Order: sequence, then C-alpha cells, then structure tokens
Amino acid sequence: MTTARTGGEWVVEALAAEGVRHVFGIPGVHNLAVYDALGRQSAITHVLARHEQGAAFMADGYARASGRPGIVLVTTGPGATNALTPLVEAYASSVPVVVVMSDVGGCQPFPTPSQLTLDDFATATLCCWAASWD
Repeated sequence: MTTARTGGEWVVEALAAEGVRHVFGIPGVHNLAVYDALGRQSAITHVLARHEQGAAFMADGYARASGRPGIVLVTTGPGATNALTPLVEAYASSVPVVVVMSDVGGCQPFPTPSQLTLDDFATATLCCWAASWD
C-alpha cells in the first residue's frame, strides 16, 4: 500500500528534479509541509534566514555567484511582501530568482476580485501566473 504524498513532498521533488541544491527561507505556518519534506531528504540544503528579505537577497546573491537560479521559500502575507525588494532587484538585473510562496487554500483555481489578497496585488507586476493547485 502506498502512502499519499503531501504537497510539500511534491514541491521538494519538483525542485530536486530541476537540480536545485540550495533553498533560502523561513518556516511559517503555511509552508511547514515543504519544510517537513526538506527535512526528510538530503539533496537540497536549506539555509535559514532571520527575515524574508534577507532570504531573498541570499537567493539573489547565490544566483549571481553560482549562475544557478536562487530559490527562496516564504509564507503568505508579510512573508511574501517582505521579499519584494530583493525580487525587484533580481528582476531589474535579470537574475534568476524563484519564489516558492505558500497560499491560503481556496476552492477556486483563480480567485475572484473579492478573494484577492495583498500578496496578489504586490506580486502581480513581477510575476506571471504559471499554475494553481488546490
């Protein structure tokens, strides 16, 4: 009998399949499944930051120094908006930084205007919606 995998395990597996070796971030209530999955494997090293802005700047610096995409892992709300300044810097400099941001689940794949949050508005000019999983 196989055990159902968590969303966090899917995220970590996808990152590992892309060759990710380092992830920078801060655990929070909405991304703990990803952190649980990171703790159960050894292919990806997590670098703990004290602030989301610092984590995103670390990912930016890692990308500039290594030539590999920098991955930053943040939670919803303030965690996401705290990462905006380094994301704008990376965007303006064409540095590959990927943000893995948790979401408060909903029942619709694309929110109605009344369901949009500050995260949606703050990141809208920097990001393209690639996919949504519920």
